[in-house]
Amino acid sequence: MSLAYGTPVQTLDGPKPVEQIEVGDMVLASDDAGGWRPTEVAFSQGASGGRQENLLRVDWNDSYLLVTLDHPFELADGSIRAARNLTAGQKVRAADGSIVTLWGIMVGRFTGGIHAIGTATPWRAGSLAGRLLQTGGLVTGDFILQVNAPPPSLPSFGTREAEEEAEAQHLPTLRHDGDPV
Repeated sequence: MSLAYGTPVQTLDGPKPVEQIEVGDMVLASDDAGGWRPTEVAFSQGASGGRQENLLRVDWNDSYLLVTLDHPFELADGSIRAARNLTAGQKVRAADGSIVTLWGIMVGRFTGGIHAIGTATPWRAGSLAGRLLQTGGLVTGDFILQVNAPPPSLPSFGTREAEEEAEAQHLPTLRHDGDPV
């Protein structure tokens, strides 16, 4: 899971920017019963500053998240989908349990940091316990889910070919606040 710096993740002490979450901190993660439980963070790593190619801005209501293309989201039906496969009009689960409709998906360049966290919950194929987090108002997956249940492969991003394709497609550049420049 890679989120733009500043994205709030729900911890025991309330929302905390993803880049400030450290190994050993406690976040609220999914349990087997569809609720939330305190769970220890075992992985926390990111990259500050610099230009990030091909980040997605996912919009709903009056909110948005900036995420990497492979960031996992929970759909309204409980399935998981990588951000690159989300579409406007799709329904996803909000952190409060409600279902919200995505009204915009935009790919662009982003200047700023990105960060990923993963919980200490052991990986169990077929189980989302400990894998889902409350991030910026939506339910999204942690880094362990992203790595162990990768979406279908797509061309590599960040390569010279991908950058040239982005230039040819005139992708917008996103400011740190997520708005197009």
